[in-house]
Amino acid sequence: VGDVLVAQGNLAGALEAFGRGLAIRERLAAADPGNAAGQPDLAVSHYKLAGVAHLHGDRSLRAAELQQCFALLSGMKSRGLHFDPQLQAIYEQLAGMFRE
Repeated sequence: VGDVLVAQGNLAGALEAFGRGLAIRERLAAADPGNAAGQPDLAVSHYKLAGVAHLHGDRSLRAAELQQCFALLSGMKSRGLHFDPQLQAIYEQLAGMFRE
């Protein structure tokens, strides 16, 4: 839904939709902290929120969401979890930003 709202130019709606999706993923992750299966979805949710925040002009939200995404991906990487090509590209982009 968030992607459709972005395409329609409804950035406020997209922020809300992505925020609801993130909240659901966070509750699922908190309910089963040892289960790594939801970590990629959680990282992508933060990344999508950062993208919408950028379009909306909210630099602080963008930075916070990118930091959350990178923290999740770094944790996955340190545990040796698999990255699909999309996650690998996001990780490399953020590693360049946060490891400087």
